[in-house]
Amino acid sequence: MSRSWRYLLVLAAVATGACQGYRTEPVFPANARRIAVPIFENETFYRQVEFDLTRSVCEILRTRPGIHVVGEDEADVILEGTITAVDQRVLAISDRDRSTESSATTEVSCKVVKARSKEVVKEFKTSKRIDFALATGEGLQTAQRQAYYDLARKIVDELETEW
Repeated sequence: MSRSWRYLLVLAAVATGACQGYRTEPVFPANARRIAVPIFENETFYRQVEFDLTRSVCEILRTRPGIHVVGEDEADVILEGTITAVDQRVLAISDRDRSTESSATTEVSCKVVKARSKEVVKEFKTSKRIDFALATGEGLQTAQRQAYYDLARKIVDELETEW
């Protein structure tokens, strides 16, 4: 086999492997392509968390092929979520007793409910921790925004697993 054929064979193998796992068709069940996402419930004393997380979940769902975020009256399924905990911890302090590095963990429980029958078809819990350094100018709000986006991705990824 000539050198150029070997090169083409290796190139084809690499190109095929690079596309493995990529899908253009929806991974949600056919009867669950229209999803309603009401504002998440918030059991913590942190305000606005529920709006930021709900917005992030909707943004990520809209990037999935064949999925439509709609109102509850048009939905096949409803994603209900509850923020059960937001925990902030100081990881490091300066010699002047000021927090220099912290972490925040957000925990959420979710369930997917059929819109018509109200039957629960999936339930799960997930969480996300993010660390941030105040000394570098990274504030809690910036870190939380990133954490909510990452948490929203985890929620949508969980929706794509078997129901």
